[in-house]
Parts: sequence; C-alpha cells; structure tokens
Amino acid sequence: MHRVADHGIYGYTSYAAEPRYLGSIADWYRRRHRTEIREEWVAYSDGSISAILSALHMFTNTGDGVIILRPVYGRFTGIIQDNLYRKVVSSHLLNDGGYYTVDWDDFERKCAVPTNRAFVLASPANPVGRVWSEGELRRLAEICRKHRVLFVSDEIHSDIVREGAEHRTI
Repeated sequence: MHRVADHGIYGYTSYAAEPRYLGSIADWYRRRHRTEIREEWVAYSDGSISAILSALHMFTNTGDGVIILRPVYGRFTGIIQDNLYRKVVSSHLLNDGGYYTVDWDDFERKCAVPTNRAFVLASPANPVGRVWSEGELRRLAEICRKHRVLFVSDEIHSDIVREGAEHRTI
C-alpha cells in the first residue's frame, strides 16, 4: 500500500502491467467461492456490462432473442436492444411474498424457441437480492445446454450477499 501511495498515481492501470493479476483472480475464486479457474480462462473487461456485450456480440446475431429473468438490472434491456439489436425475451420470476423463484416451465419454453440464442443471468439477482442455489443454477444450465442456449452469468455482486447466504458461481 505504501508503494502505491508513494508512487502518487491513483488512476487505472492495465491488467498486463501487473504479472500477479491473473493469479490473484484465480486465487480469489478458489478461496472465496471454492471454484477452480485457470489463469488462461480470464479475459479482461472494463466491467460486467462490456463483458456481456462482448459475449452476446460474439455468439449471437442481430434479431436473436436474449432471455432475461425479470425483475432484473435495468441496463440489461438497453444493452440487448439498443447496442446489439437483439430481442429481449422476458421470463418473469415468480414472487412469493418477496421471495423470487424461476418459473421453470416458462423459462424452458423460452429456451426451446430456436431464435432465442442466449440467456443472461444476474447472480445474485439484481435488484431482488436472490442468491441462486446450486440446484437452481444446475437446472438453468441443463435447460440452456439442452436447447443450445448460451448461458452468460453476471456475477459482479457475488461478494455482496445477505448474511447466511452463499453465492455459487456458475
């Protein structure tokens, strides 16, 4: 910390400038989320929205459907429609007194449509704060795999969960 403070430049830097960068990410996931990742799996992004844009741009085409579970972070709709010219396909979460769950039948129906090519999940769910269980994540992944739908998980808030809850990375 003293070395950084003594340096006097507090702006952003390139991830490539720090050789320990990739290893620190892998180490964080191992310690915090008990998930093993390889350094070569890590791709730099300016943030989760730009990473989602890149993934959808690479793996979907203009007019393709992108499934989201609503309610969801508002920027998802805009980036899908306005930046990529994809179709937003909404699958609404079921609200049981403030506890949100996936409408599994609706989600599978949406995934079964051949032009729906991707699914973007906020995990934990933003804005409802729902932390998905391992079983729910597995089921979402199985449905996506069955219908050949790309699964994109935005886990930017994975370290901000309610006491007693444990985030599971997909």
